[in-house]
Amino acid sequence: MATEWSVPPAWPGETVFILGGGPSLAGQGAQRLAGRRVIAVNSSYIAHPFADYLCSADRPWLYEHRAALEKAWRGRVVTVTDAIDWDGLLHLRQVAPPIPGKAGGVAISTDPRALSVRRTSLQAAINLAVLLGAKRIVLLGADGGRDSEGRAHHHAPHKQAPKPGCWDEQLVDLATTVQPLIDLGVEVLNASPGSHWDLWPIVTLDAVLAEEEEEMGS
Repeated sequence: MATEWSVPPAWPGETVFILGGGPSLAGQGAQRLAGRRVIAVNSSYIAHPFADYLCSADRPWLYEHRAALEKAWRGRVVTVTDAIDWDGLLHLRQVAPPIPGKAGGVAISTDPRALSVRRTSLQAAINLAVLLGAKRIVLLGADGGRDSEGRAHHHAPHKQAPKPGCWDEQLVDLATTVQPLIDLGVEVLNASPGSHWDLWPIVTLDAVLAEEEEEMGS
């Protein structure tokens, strides 16, 4: 039986970069983030092996990548599914985001043993960053749709193609996090050029890194 993990507040007040699956990540030069606080979502770990954490709420995806992760992944793998387990896999409980117009639901869990997620592992990764202590979260590859060339991801396609309307459904869940993140004092920036999602300010990674360098030098 899977053992439940508790997220330590290991990154208090820090900036955390989350690498999503959107195609815009391919041209971002995200390798520059090596040595910073980084969470990869699903297959983003393949091109970014320096990430500290891999976050996935996708059971079929975990089954598919288990062998590769056990063999070569040096970071920590976090999930909310207890249907799969291996030595070192970190399990948290899943709580459901609110459904607009209905009572109940948790958009961002403050319980270190639980993550909020339903339709996108990106939400789980955002919640993980909050529990780790992030005060600024920078999203990359958070495109919310295909690019101008029809690509859905920066990595090889998943076995199952994106379902019609999937990004709209993800947007509904992600929208529930906006106010709770503000209430928690966590700033979120979307460094995903051409993103279809307008929940957070769109910025460039270059600008974020320049600001970080300036703050470190002051």
